[in-house]
Order: sequence, then C-alpha cells, then structure tokens
Amino acid sequence: MSAQNFLKEEKHKLKGMPFKKKVEYIWEYYKLWIIGTICLVAAITSFVTTLVNNPDHIVLNAVFINASILDPDETTIASGFLKDSGIEAEENQVFLDTSMQINREAEDYMSSTFNQKLMAYIAAETIDAILEDELNFQYYAKNGMFTDLKELLPESLFLSLEESGRLCYASTEDDQEPKAYGIRINDSTVLEENNAFTEAPVFSVPANAPEPENAVKFLEYLLK
Repeated sequence: MSAQNFLKEEKHKLKGMPFKKKVEYIWEYYKLWIIGTICLVAAITSFVTTLVNNPDHIVLNAVFINASILDPDETTIASGFLKDSGIEAEENQVFLDTSMQINREAEDYMSSTFNQKLMAYIAAETIDAILEDELNFQYYAKNGMFTDLKELLPESLFLSLEESGRLCYASTEDDQEPKAYGIRINDSTVLEENNAFTEAPVFSVPANAPEPENAVKFLEYLLK
C-alpha cells in the first residue's frame, strides 16, 4: 500500500470516531511515532543549542552511520584527529555522532527516525563528513547530498585514491554522469583500533559542509 493510500484509509477510519476515540486510536497505533518525533526534536534542539552556545570553534562535525554496536571510542578518535592535524584542542572541538542506525533495506521505524535526524542536520548545514555503508552512500549520493571529491581533494590525494581503487562513484538525479562522491576506507588503523565499524565504510562530504577543508584533513587522518 502506498503512503498516500494508507493516509486516506486512516483518515477514513478516524472520520466517524468521537474525539475521545480518535485520541485513543492515535495513541494506540502511533505512540511510537509520536514519542520518536518528540525525542528527535529534542535531540536536534539540544544539538543546535550546543553549537550556538558553545564558545569553542567546531572544527569538525562528523556522522558515522551504522557504526559498530561495540560503542566506538568517539573521544579517542576526536582527540587523535586534533593532534594529527595540529589543531589546538583547547579552543576547538570535534563532534562525532555514532548513534545513527539506518537500514536502507528494511526502512523500519528507527531507520526513518534517524534519517529524519540526519536530514535536519544537513538542512542546518552542520555536517562536515559522513561515514556510511554502500547502500546509504548510493541513496544519499543519488539525491545530490555530496560534493564531487575531485573538486575538493588535493589532486595528488585524489589520484592516489583513484589508483588504489578506493573511489566510490554515483550519479545523481540531475547529473547522470558518475562522479566520485565517496571513498572506501579500507584498513584504517584509526577505525579498527576504536571499534568504529564492522565493515569498511564509505567517506563522503556533504555539498553544504561548513568546514570542508577539515573534512579533508579528517579523511587523511582516517587513511593512516
């Protein structure tokens, strides 16, 4: 059943119900969606408030989609990046969100909620880098979320990644010519030592990333 037909059917069910019955029905069948939406709004509000009120400069904000359930060590990865890139840690911060679990094949409730959370972050222009599985990479790339890495990366780095076969190509709805929107992070010491992923993720940079230069530095850090 399509979403449109489903909504029509639900509207028809509610039409003849007394107000009290409508409330009971909505709560019985949609309480998970209601609770999830409230939690999502609260999480996004908290995140945006933190960014606005934080006196430190946010040098990198990255999202790990479908990270390992073994609880990746975000603090170690963040501090390691600051040290490796020579960025002063006292007045600068790195945010890593490893909570998002998005199953592109199942499209379940949790996946839908986290997808909305990610879209809100992207709309707010707060994300610099995303590490995700192949299915999510292809989905988001097709929808024009990512920047063409050939235009962003230093030429020497891009050619090196091209020669090693790490570039991940995709076409968008507006541009059918495949471009390198992702990089497969194979054998990353940083990710392996910190239990980040069970399978090699794809690294991408949103087209509206606020700190694209630092996203490149983060990529170089992960490739070591």
